[in-house]
Amino acid sequence: MEKDPTLAYLLAERAYQTNPKCELAVKALLGAYNAGPFYTTIKGNEYAVSPDGKYIVTTSVDSTIRLYDMAGHLLKKIKNNFYCDLADFSPDGKYLATRTWDNKNGSRIILWTSQGIKINHFLCGDGKHGFMKWQFAHNGKNIIIYDEKQVTVFDFSGRKLFHFEGYAFSNILSVSSDDKIALASDDYTVKIFDLKGNELQAYKFKDRKVWEVNFSPDGKFIKIATSAKMDTVGYAAEGIVELVPSNIEVTVWTTEGKLLM
Repeated sequence: MEKDPTLAYLLAERAYQTNPKCELAVKALLGAYNAGPFYTTIKGNEYAVSPDGKYIVTTSVDSTIRLYDMAGHLLKKIKNNFYCDLADFSPDGKYLATRTWDNKNGSRIILWTSQGIKINHFLCGDGKHGFMKWQFAHNGKNIIIYDEKQVTVFDFSGRKLFHFEGYAFSNILSVSSDDKIALASDDYTVKIFDLKGNELQAYKFKDRKVWEVNFSPDGKFIKIATSAKMDTVGYAAEGIVELVPSNIEVTVWTTEGKLLM
């Protein structure tokens, strides 16, 4: 029980479920429960789990990045110079990216190895057009950085492979398993590009704003959610008024442009 209280509790629970009338099982279950805690508390405001399920990375308001194993042991602590609010692992688990922010420089994305060694940092333009977001390419070699105005594809050395702006970009982006990039714009259009910026396909929706774009797991199909109407929602107590989409329509297409449903 001292070495692995969680396992002790699970075994006692299974014994009790098998025979609830067994006094020994009841005693073991109560003993395991009272001997807790059978969980570990880690520090952080936001977190991400590695694809292999072995590690957790957290970010916190004190500008610290922490890397843990699943037992809750702190493996690496990185003190950042700026506020750090998001983190995520690459699909192969070999890298992780974090987003930092400060009033002078705006936001930037920092690339690390999964062991917490800094590799590079990236800006999309000057980094001041809202909070940047990112997605890793599935090839394990590129990272896609985007904000409200533009999209840039980098390799991990910082070389730009593709920079795109002036498309009335609506900050909606999806990356397929074979690394096609779908971008939604405010002119009711979704376009698909490869990592080098070659346009592969376009979908036009007359007077319907695009709200969501997602590829299928195999990358052969794309789901697009659009809306022709916005409803006003007010919250009197907070004095907040929001515009929310209504009459949502979801269509599914092939990546060659054929409408399926």
